[in-house]
Amino acid sequence: MPESSFLKTPLLFLVFNRPDVTQVVFEKIKQVRPKQLFIAADGPRPHKPGEQEKTEKVRELILQGIDWDCEVKTLFREQNLGCARAVGGAITWFFEHVAQGIILEDDCVPDTSFFSFCETLLDKYADDDQVMHISGLNLHPKTHQTNESYYFSQHPSIWGWATWKKSWDKYDFEMAQLDQLITTPEFSSVFPTEDLKQHLVNQLSGTKNGQIDSWGYRWLYAFWQNQGIGITPKVNLVQNIGFGEDATHTTQPGIERLGIASKSLANLVHPTSKEINRQADAITLKEYFIGKTPLKDSLKNGMKTTIAQLLPKKLKHFIKVNFLKFTPSEEKQLIAQYLPPNPVIVEAGAHVGFDSAQMARYWKKGQLFCFEPIPHIYDQLLENTRYYKNIKTYKLALGEKNGKSDIYVSQGAQNASSSLLAPQDHLEIYPDIKFDEKIEIETVNLDDWAKQAGVSKIDFMWLDLQGFEFPVLNSAPNILKTVTAIYTEVHTQETYTGVTQYVELRQFLEKAGFEVKHEDLSYQEGGNVLFVRKT
Repeated sequence: MPESSFLKTPLLFLVFNRPDVTQVVFEKIKQVRPKQLFIAADGPRPHKPGEQEKTEKVRELILQGIDWDCEVKTLFREQNLGCARAVGGAITWFFEHVAQGIILEDDCVPDTSFFSFCETLLDKYADDDQVMHISGLNLHPKTHQTNESYYFSQHPSIWGWATWKKSWDKYDFEMAQLDQLITTPEFSSVFPTEDLKQHLVNQLSGTKNGQIDSWGYRWLYAFWQNQGIGITPKVNLVQNIGFGEDATHTTQPGIERLGIASKSLANLVHPTSKEINRQADAITLKEYFIGKTPLKDSLKNGMKTTIAQLLPKKLKHFIKVNFLKFTPSEEKQLIAQYLPPNPVIVEAGAHVGFDSAQMARYWKKGQLFCFEPIPHIYDQLLENTRYYKNIKTYKLALGEKNGKSDIYVSQGAQNASSSLLAPQDHLEIYPDIKFDEKIEIETVNLDDWAKQAGVSKIDFMWLDLQGFEFPVLNSAPNILKTVTAIYTEVHTQETYTGVTQYVELRQFLEKAGFEVKHEDLSYQEGGNVLFVRKT
């Protein structure tokens, strides 16, 4: 076969647990026979029956299906890291080996011209630092009715795309400057309406705070933070076929409308300038985030919106808490199998109550006791949980003893790193998080609190104490004997002065009768571990 029939640009194929859609996309890849094929797959989720077999089948069908001469590299994870860390980490791994490349997920079916489109433009704009992204998706091809084969955009799509190492190096998992970015006029100019801007701000903030498990929003943040420009083809080159219950994010009712068929694009005509097509961007944004619905549905949705605006805040919260559909996070689904339907839960380090509210909705028959000592954050916790009858909050920190103590308050990139321990390696790992303030707060010993509160048994503890987990548990031997499960932050570095390392904490809890059921050490400084009492 002639050398020219091979795709010279390296290709990263991101797969997981869907053999059927993976096979469809892989057949397209086989048609262009990349000379360098990188394959990355996250590990199976332990609480998902049958997923181990599905992930193995996906990996096998690709490796056995490579019938051309190419260099193959794989990143097959044994443990599940989740979308943000697995995919973001895979792309970083990809660009540790190549200077530019094409990225396809397992449900994005490209027209074969997509590959040459990306290859040509990767070479053309390789030295242009402003152009950061090449998309294969165009949801509204009719908006670009010129002879030019593509236009420039401020809203890149990740359903089949390409980029350069120099661009991906700007990727920032921590989204350190988000609070500053969203106040700039440059950021506001990206959005045609304030509503759309606010929607994206909410998505970006939710991602940074850990509420949304997404690498895509982190890439958007990096793109906008660096005032990047993207390229969108005049026709749609990639069709998404991954909608439905097996999907990670594309599960919303009606989102199938975005899976429009792909077309071919050849004989590229390049634009004469890099002017942003704001009209096309505005239409695409409104289609993606709002979407077209029949008149009947539009009227119905409009009525719902109007009614919602007229409802008192307390009634809206009541409806949300008691009637709206709720899907808990994966770790909470994993934890649930070890707990009764009416668990007693202690959450220490509750922050503003995101996890508190999730647990209150998931375990409606349970009772939650939530601790947060920092006054202004506690006020937010109180506001966010006030309509949950099964939550009781305390403006206290769990500590070794009752009394008062100084806490180092985190500020800057985030305010969720405050600790009773002085920061150490944390200052180097996260230089944008500052600890310029130290305040006095009240602490309570867990054994003493349980006795005073009349709590004789704790089914589950959710601990996010920024290094103070061991002192809290070690100083409460009586109530610890009653605990069934503990989900706790752990440390593998001297993040804070005197912090107990994971190895020591694990040995302590194993001696107390617990065993590790789930371990995620994907953070530089540690991670989170689920301990469950042995039966």
